[in-house]
Amino acid sequence: MAPFELRYLSVSWRDIQRVSKIEQSSDEIELIQKDDAWYAETIAFPAIHHYVGIRVLDKEIKNPPYILSAQGKKTELTPITTPGKKETWWIESSAWDNRNKRHLSELYRTVGRARVIVQGQTLVIENNSCNFSVAELEHYLADFKNSLWLLILSARSPITTQTKKRLPKVLSEEALALLDGFLQIVQNILKRPVTTLRETQGPRPLLEVRPVNRTYREYATNPSARHLTSRNREETANTAENRFIHYCSNRIHFFLSGLSRMSQSQAVSFLNKAQYERALLSDFAHKDNRKKVDKDVFCNELKQMEEQLESIESEVDQLNLMNKGRVTDIDPVKEPFTLKIGKSYADSERCFFIDSVNGESFWAIYGTYGVVVFPFVISKHQREMLFAAGSFRLSGQYKTEEESNRSGRVYKKISFSVAPKWSLVSHPIISAIKRQYAKKAELEANNWSASLTHEERRDKEIALRVS
Repeated sequence: MAPFELRYLSVSWRDIQRVSKIEQSSDEIELIQKDDAWYAETIAFPAIHHYVGIRVLDKEIKNPPYILSAQGKKTELTPITTPGKKETWWIESSAWDNRNKRHLSELYRTVGRARVIVQGQTLVIENNSCNFSVAELEHYLADFKNSLWLLILSARSPITTQTKKRLPKVLSEEALALLDGFLQIVQNILKRPVTTLRETQGPRPLLEVRPVNRTYREYATNPSARHLTSRNREETANTAENRFIHYCSNRIHFFLSGLSRMSQSQAVSFLNKAQYERALLSDFAHKDNRKKVDKDVFCNELKQMEEQLESIESEVDQLNLMNKGRVTDIDPVKEPFTLKIGKSYADSERCFFIDSVNGESFWAIYGTYGVVVFPFVISKHQREMLFAAGSFRLSGQYKTEEESNRSGRVYKKISFSVAPKWSLVSHPIISAIKRQYAKKAELEANNWSASLTHEERRDKEIALRVS
């Protein structure tokens, strides 16, 4: 017995994740075990947006069911739960149709074969059409070239088919020899064609007339006529054998004409490819280990870096909004200093370790660790964007004191009584932008060309050896 069941499902959705109603078919889809796999046949209805649902019967689900594509890619099925029940069904979702509020499923709407792994067992679903089955589809595909059916089927789709029969080689030596033999036979027949005599009727002189019924009628109406209708004979090649040869020759002519056009097209394609490869080889051999850099791509990367820096500076501005120019009498205004702030201290959103102060390691200066305390909460998003790699110059009212932790270790603590003013001193994105601008100036001076890397030079040498 299979550890799962299959049914057709009609699902109504509230949104992309929530189900409002599930209707299932009264009968299960029949499962047949062959060798080491389970097989099921379904019918595809492209105009109806139903689903093929899989329900695992075991209490424990080892792994979520997934579709294994022809390229070995795994696509997990989407679980849905029947409202008011504990039944979980697994369906294939290709995309979410936001307009009609439903998941689209190629497994139900596309003809083909899908291989699904459920509870470690293989389930092969053959999705047939009302007009033809998967086997008939494979038979039809066998009549097309391999490049044609790749246009019909998507390589990313979980639905696949296969062509079991190998296509004949039309341009094989055997096929060409048969065509040559046929043409030689036709030429020999044309030299000495088979003919036959056919009886006809026509006017003849009186002394040469071979009478037919019409001859007597003409003579009765005009006894003095010099020519009367007579039986004649003519040689003709319009025989059953010759008509068959003509039909075969006509079909071969049509086939060879198409083959000639295809060969000419292939010749042009191969010639263009050869010219491209020769130009590429010449380019490799004469460019002195340099490559062309796409200006648009480079400038777009630089623009993205500048936009990232703008977002960082915007977060710094948000921190400065908390200052509002307030001054208190609690602590004096001291000299600004530069801090590189580390991780959160004691999981607090206001206290943080100090990695360095004024560019030097805090531990190397004081022989212990330091903690900075702010009078406001700093969000996780700001901490991840700013504290991870940047250094900041802080100015404001603060006090420095020593405290002991739970273990009795003495550490330094800098506490701000009001929100300080922030200014960004250093950040990896700033250094990256400076390097990018320096590289841009170099590329512009070299007409947007750069030296090949070690790996690119090695690939070029391999290409030259192969050519």
